[in-house]
Amino acid sequence: MAVAAFVFMQICLSYDTGMHLLKWSKQFVVYSSLLLITTVFLVRTIRHRTVFAVRNVVFVCAVVAIALLTRLLNADSSVSSFILVSSVISAFLITSMFTFHEYMEGYQRAMVLLSLYGMLAVFVLQPLVMNGTITMFPIIQHEWGGVQMPYIDMGLAFSIGWFGLQRAFGVFREPGVFQFFLLVSLAFELFWSNREPNKIFVAVFVCAILSTFSTAGLAALCILLLGYFTKRHHGAAQIRALALGSLGLIVAGAIVLQVPSLSHAFGLAVSKLLQGTGNNSGMVRYYSILYLLEASFRDPLFGGGIDSTFLYIFKYLSNFAVNDLTGTTVVLIAAFGWPVGIWCNINYYRFCSYGNRRTGMLLGIIVWLALLVSVNAQNLIYNNIFWVFMLSPYMKSTTNVESQKKVDVWGSGE
Repeated sequence: MAVAAFVFMQICLSYDTGMHLLKWSKQFVVYSSLLLITTVFLVRTIRHRTVFAVRNVVFVCAVVAIALLTRLLNADSSVSSFILVSSVISAFLITSMFTFHEYMEGYQRAMVLLSLYGMLAVFVLQPLVMNGTITMFPIIQHEWGGVQMPYIDMGLAFSIGWFGLQRAFGVFREPGVFQFFLLVSLAFELFWSNREPNKIFVAVFVCAILSTFSTAGLAALCILLLGYFTKRHHGAAQIRALALGSLGLIVAGAIVLQVPSLSHAFGLAVSKLLQGTGNNSGMVRYYSILYLLEASFRDPLFGGGIDSTFLYIFKYLSNFAVNDLTGTTVVLIAAFGWPVGIWCNINYYRFCSYGNRRTGMLLGIIVWLALLVSVNAQNLIYNNIFWVFMLSPYMKSTTNVESQKKVDVWGSGE
């Protein structure tokens, strides 16, 4: 429970929550998170000897060095650079004091609690706030895309105060962020855990993902479910299971669409991909990838920096046609250059394909594809939890050192 409490606090103080968007400054959130993580690290180091993995140190040094170098070369914001470096260092401390399963089991319990409250908040508490029955929760006006949006602050959950489609934000700044961290939890339960999947956890995570009505989240959920359907098959049988699972999802989708309210809600989620305006959800994600890849060739070795790359895209490539940029894994390439960016993407693949020596390469690719779709719906490079995932290939799998020496679940020898 101690690890779960720590991860819970880490999530609530992470960069992409409503805490940093609506309640506190970026600097306060980053300072608080770094202070919490450093304090816990020092306490654990005093009680238990900490051994730093050499590959972990090398990777972190490379990312921090390139971030500081691009900040100097491109005159990037010092605040943005500090937030990024702080997030990477925080993740380094976390991955040095926990094993993978120790951290992720705590993460699961924290996310279950946040998921349950997030759904309760948006589907039970918010209607009561909107009709005036509950007045204890403050409504905060926040500008988003040039429009003032009324956000309801329900403590560990946030939402937009309107009578349209209600989407679960959880503690995060928007449903698109929430869906990524939920999908990581679902992937752990279905594919990475050393135990049997907790059926209650799986049900909570699936319901929470559906409640976000995130297009990327729904697509990634379908891919993960297909992967789980093929998990116990191998070779040609795995391909047949994949085909049958795809057919099953199509049939299930057709049945769901017969329910008018569900059909309308999911129609709104899918329609974001089909609208033709430059600032709708689907087009922003599509053009973000194209613009970031084009911008990455300005300085393919060291990258163009984060803020400088974004400003270059807004001013010269998109002509201010889009008001946001997403694509986390591509941002890493454009901002830090192809060498470090590819290294980061390899680490992300290794994280997503955890345990593929046991389950097979095809299943690892399926899980990676699902989480690739999910993470690229946002820009999460300032989030220290995302960097924990990026550094996780360098973590010990379990506390059993001998077992760790015998089996490397990421597919490389120790």
